[in-house]
This record gives sequence, structure tokens and C-alpha cells, in this order.
Amino acid sequence: MVAFLWWNSSVRDIGPAVSGIGELKFLIENALRDDLGFRDVASSPLDVAGNKDGVRVSIAHFQKTPSSFWELVIAAGDTEQTKATNEAVVERLKKIKVL
Repeated sequence: MVAFLWWNSSVRDIGPAVSGIGELKFLIENALRDDLGFRDVASSPLDVAGNKDGVRVSIAHFQKTPSSFWELVIAAGDTEQTKATNEAVVERLKKIKVL
């Protein structure tokens, strides 16, 4: 068995449209569950995570400035679908407007 691990990092700036990282994480939870069909979606102080088709995805934020965060999307799974799942999450997160 081969394990697959894919990740993507980008800078996420948040503006007055959201009240902070907590609201952003809430929007991400909804996007994973409602738009992308993830199950077992949960938010913790570290990340927002969920499962889909044998792939576990985790989205973590690390503060860079008061209104800027490194956004890290990590997908782990046992099939080549892992990469496509990671890419789908990254593309969906780009549509969340927080400025």
C-alpha cells in the first residue's frame, strides 16, 4: 500500500468583511460540508478538517500579521485521488471572500 500526501500553502488576508479567523474557519467548515461533500467536518483551535472518499483534509492557519495568515491545506490518503481532492479544496477556498 502506498500513502499519498499533498499540500498547498498560500497567504490569506482577512478584512472587515469577517470578524476574524474564527469566522473564516466557520466559512471553511460550511464549504467542506455543504459544497464539497465532506463528512465528519470539525473545527479545532489548530485546524478545520474532514473526510471524503478515503482522503483526510486539514486546513490550518498560522498568523503572519494581525490580518494575514499562512493557509495550509494538507490532504492524506491511500489513493491517487488524494491530489485531486487537495486541489478541489484549494480551488474552493479561493472563492471564500474575506476582504
